[in-house]
Amino acid sequence: MIPVIHRGWPEIGFFWRALRAGHEAPLLPAVPDNGRPETPYLCLVPLGSVQRLDPQNNVFPAIPPWQGGLEPEVLTDLRAGRALLVLDLSNEGPAMIASLFAHLHATIDALAIPPRQVVWMSGNRALPLAYARHFARHRAAPIRFLEYNHFVKMMLFVFAAPWSAARGADGAPDEAGLVDGAARDRLLLCLNATPRLHRVLAVAALLQLGLIQDSLVSFGGFAYAKDPITPEAALAFVARHAYLQPLRPAVERLVGMGPLRVDAFDETGNALWDRISPDAYRRSFLSLVTESDFFDEGVHWVTEKTVKAYAMGHPTLVLGPAGAGGFMTELGFAPWDAVIDPNAERAAAPRRRFRAVIDEAHRQAALVRENPAAWLARTRETARFNLRHGDGPALAAYQARFDRPLVAQLEAWLAGREEAVAPHLTGGIRW
Repeated sequence: MIPVIHRGWPEIGFFWRALRAGHEAPLLPAVPDNGRPETPYLCLVPLGSVQRLDPQNNVFPAIPPWQGGLEPEVLTDLRAGRALLVLDLSNEGPAMIASLFAHLHATIDALAIPPRQVVWMSGNRALPLAYARHFARHRAAPIRFLEYNHFVKMMLFVFAAPWSAARGADGAPDEAGLVDGAARDRLLLCLNATPRLHRVLAVAALLQLGLIQDSLVSFGGFAYAKDPITPEAALAFVARHAYLQPLRPAVERLVGMGPLRVDAFDETGNALWDRISPDAYRRSFLSLVTESDFFDEGVHWVTEKTVKAYAMGHPTLVLGPAGAGGFMTELGFAPWDAVIDPNAERAAAPRRRFRAVIDEAHRQAALVRENPAAWLARTRETARFNLRHGDGPALAAYQARFDRPLVAQLEAWLAGREEAVAPHLTGGIRW
C-alpha cells in the first residue's frame, strides 16, 4: 500500500477521509506524525477551494500558499519520481478556469516539479477534456486528472450507518413511511440553501406556477450563507434571456418574501451537507433537487443533494448538469423512468434543460393532484429498491467503482506505468 503524507493544510483533507470511510483499514495509510517516508509515497495537498491556486486571491489567509509546505526533500522526491503530488479538491467540482491552471503550471514549473507527477483530483468529470482542449497545444507535459467526490461518498457512508435517517425504529429502512406514502400532503420537496442563480429561478418558477403553497420549499433569501446572488443580478439575468421573461414578476415577488423553511436545522450553507429531515420526504411526493451547478456547461458533477433524494427512495428530478441522475444509476440506483421523463434532465443546453425540468415538475404535480394513489403505485417498486440500495449496497458500489480503481491508478502512476488502469476516473484522455 502507498503511504500518504499531507502538506499545505492543517488536516489530511477531504479525499483521504472519504476514501477510508467504510473500509476496515485505510486503502492508503497515513504516515505516522506526517513524516516523509523513505519508500515511494503520495503527498496530498488539500486545496479547500479552487481559488487557492491564485496567489493574489488566497481565500484562506490564515493558511500559507498550497506549495509553501513542500520542503526540499519532498520536492526532490517529486522530481525524481519517488512521490506523486495529489492536489485534493474532491470537495468541489470546479470548471476549467484557464487563469488558475496557468498559475498552477507556473508554480510547478518554478519548483521544477514534472507535471506528470501532479494529480488534480476533483468531482468534475468534464474537467479533463476541457483542460486538454485548452492546454494540449501549449504543453508537451500535462498534469493528470482523477475524479473523486467527497460529499457523495460520505453521504452514502451516512446512509449505510446504523444511525441513518432513513431507518425506522427497528433499524431497517423505513419503507412504510418513505414508500407507502400515507403521510404525503405536499406535491414537491425543493431544498435550496445557498441562493445560486438557478435556484432563485427554480423557486420563482414554482411561485409563478402556483406550486409553492402545496409544496415544501426552502429558500434562505438573497443574503444567505456564502456566494449569494443579488436580486439585481437575478433580474438582470432574466432580462437578458427571453425564455425567462415570464419569471420576472415571480423573481420580484421572491425578493420581497421572507425566508422559506422546511426543516429546523440551525446550520447553513455547506454545514447542511449531512443533515436530513425524514418528515420532509415522508410528506412529499417528488423531489426537485437543485444541484450546486447548472448554467456552466463545463461542470458535470453531482453532490450529496441528489444522493439524499435517491437514497431516501424519493422520486427525483434534478435541476443540475445534463443527465445528473445518470451518476446515481452508475452506483446501482434504479432510474425513475417509469414515472418521470428522463429526457427532461438530459437536454444539453441549459436553456432547454431548465424549461424541460420545470415543465416536467409541473406535469408531475398535475398527475399527483389528479390521482395520488395511482401515481404512488407507479413509483413504489423503484422507491423501495432505491431505499434498500441506499442502505449499504450503494456505498459498496462506490467503493468498487471509485475507491479501489483510484488507488490502483495511483499505484500504477507512482510505479511509472502510464496506462489508464481506471479510464472512467481519468476522463479517458489520451495525450
